[in-house]
Amino acid sequence: MKVLRFLLLTLLCAGLTYALNTPLSIKGKDLPVLGDLLNPKTGIWANSKDQRQIKLSHPSLSSDVRIVLDEREVPHIFADSYEDALFAQGYIIASHRLWQMEIMQRSAAGTLSEVMGERTKQADIDSRRKGMKWAAERAVDGWLTSAANDDIKLINAYTQGVNAYINSLDETSLPVEYKLLGHQPIQWEILHSALVKNNMSRMLSGRESDIESTNTLAWLGAENFDFLFPEYNPKQAPIISNKNQNYSDSSEYIAEIEKDITTYRHTPLEKPDPFLGSNNWAVSGKKTRSGGTILCNDPHLLLSLPSIWYELQIHTPETNVYGVTLPGIPGIVVGFNEFIAWGVTNAGHDVSDYYRIEWTDEQKTQYRYKEGEILEATILQDTIFIKGQAPHVETVRYTTLGPVVYEDENHPKKDLALKWATHDIPEKFELNTFTLLNKAKDYKDYRKALSYYENPAQNFVFASKSGDIAMTVAGHLPNKEKGVGRFIPNTIQDNNLWKGYIPFDSLPHSYNPESGFLGSANQHSTDPSYPYYYNGRFDDYRGRILNRRLSSMDNINIQDMMDLQNDNYSIIAEEALPLLLESLDRSDLNELKSTMVTQLEEWDYRFDAGKKAPILFREWFRHFYNLVWDEFEERDAQHAI
Repeated sequence: MKVLRFLLLTLLCAGLTYALNTPLSIKGKDLPVLGDLLNPKTGIWANSKDQRQIKLSHPSLSSDVRIVLDEREVPHIFADSYEDALFAQGYIIASHRLWQMEIMQRSAAGTLSEVMGERTKQADIDSRRKGMKWAAERAVDGWLTSAANDDIKLINAYTQGVNAYINSLDETSLPVEYKLLGHQPIQWEILHSALVKNNMSRMLSGRESDIESTNTLAWLGAENFDFLFPEYNPKQAPIISNKNQNYSDSSEYIAEIEKDITTYRHTPLEKPDPFLGSNNWAVSGKKTRSGGTILCNDPHLLLSLPSIWYELQIHTPETNVYGVTLPGIPGIVVGFNEFIAWGVTNAGHDVSDYYRIEWTDEQKTQYRYKEGEILEATILQDTIFIKGQAPHVETVRYTTLGPVVYEDENHPKKDLALKWATHDIPEKFELNTFTLLNKAKDYKDYRKALSYYENPAQNFVFASKSGDIAMTVAGHLPNKEKGVGRFIPNTIQDNNLWKGYIPFDSLPHSYNPESGFLGSANQHSTDPSYPYYYNGRFDDYRGRILNRRLSSMDNINIQDMMDLQNDNYSIIAEEALPLLLESLDRSDLNELKSTMVTQLEEWDYRFDAGKKAPILFREWFRHFYNLVWDEFEERDAQHAI
């Protein structure tokens, strides 16, 4: 009996050992090797740590750096130089967010499948076809060409800090995500920081609707399209206004495009979440109780675990700056120092346009350009390595406009190339924006910092301790003729190509306005008096309530600003509900429906918890909206603007 029990236990132990050390697959999904993960010495149990103070010593540092983590584990870096501080920033962020940094850069580079396998193959293909890694490589070339030696030292210090942490890892301290997937960290490079930046550009400047708009124009005709999708809402409260509403739209361009329009059957790449956005504003001392300026910023990016943002402080003899950064980007991206504060919202401009490529040969090696010119395409065999499978080779053709993102073997003459501001080689060392903002002391320093900024276009709000406020719509905004960028032109011509970018001094900007406040909430940058044409996707509501509230407020204190950030008043309800109630047939309302109508009539348009009216309105409005636009739902994705 004892022998039998011994044999059974031996077999059970052997089976458990085999199971824990063999990758499992459930419904085609591979699970990690559980033995390595649960190993009490080197598995997940070894990753718990509670370190509140770190003394960082390294040959790359001019002197030791002290890092203090507060009760929320926010790092406070104390260094003798900004260069040393960036080394420490790279080190401490890597210690908390290394996996996030690697996944962000891999997402942009199109190399997720090296770690994740088949499930991310299509995402990698989309990134390669959109030219994400190509753009990052061009960005690094531009940075290294334009940057001064001191600038290169800063980005190198950050990179060295990340790698110092990576090189300190062993089997025990390896982050749990790597243990889960049996993967080893790669050395960080400047290219990876460029990829992280381009990942944000994809998120914040990739909401074009060229295919959808072109197909919808062909379906509806110019007059109906212009009526249903106007470029400017006359009720709009732009960020910077000269109160000029004499709007000259692009209806002539739409009518001209309609004469020779082509429809496209390409399925559009996945678009960023339409609800991504932000609010920011600054008020001058003449509107505040204290007489000092107040700045607020509320970025609305995707909720993720971990967060997109990383909070920290950098303290050196030359600067003392606090705020948030993006893992992979050196310096503070949004924050304040002892002299100024700054915040950002997405500008919403369309900085990516598609052009139809007309190939001259079946192999797609040459294409027609403007004025009958024939140009050679650059053809890249882009290899995507896939964990556990043979590599996939994606052929991507590059034109002078950019990569050919969409190809269609059934309609080979209708391939589409992407012209995107992010693809262009930077004229300056873009990361200087944040280095200079971190050290800035006044409005002049703020403007100098923004002169380096290119992508993605953002609304940078500013306030200083000396009393100044300002707003700049910063970044590379295409200089193009009216209407260009809304639709795909049938041929490439001078009049539908970009004419470079709007000069920095001509970008929308305001400094110490008479109103005493400046705010942005992803609405139009300017009123129609602005001399340069632009298009994009802009919010019609939040900017209006923001300007309305700020213009009516005086003797403002911090609590007033906090209340404004949490304001839940709905202009949509204010404008739509009275029309819905007016059109309501009340001849056959039962007691329950009559009660609902009364609740809606007495509602103050605030989405307060516990109220029934907001739910009733949202449901009613949703059904109304769907009934209005149901004809579009009956079409397909190529018509869903």
